[in-house]
Amino acid sequence: MQLKNKREREREREVARFKNSVNTNLLIMDEVFDSFLDGFGTEEFLKIIRFVVKDANIFVISHKTGMEDKFDTCIKFEKIKGFSRMVD
Repeated sequence: MQLKNKREREREREVARFKNSVNTNLLIMDEVFDSFLDGFGTEEFLKIIRFVVKDANIFVISHKTGMEDKFDTCIKFEKIKGFSRMVD
């Protein structure tokens, strides 16, 4: 039984090493622009993101209006009868 536990621990360490070594180019920011940033803060934060994060897929989830021109692609949703639907 001791050997099995040792093997399990070694396997867990191996999985942890793999998980910690995987690189990704995905950044998801949920409502970071919605509460405490004014117009100047929003512009400065966008500059930082563009300067620091290179070659990444960035998804920004926001309820703030007027941000559409800040990004290459914008997907809008609206809630209809309790369900979210993508808007054209």
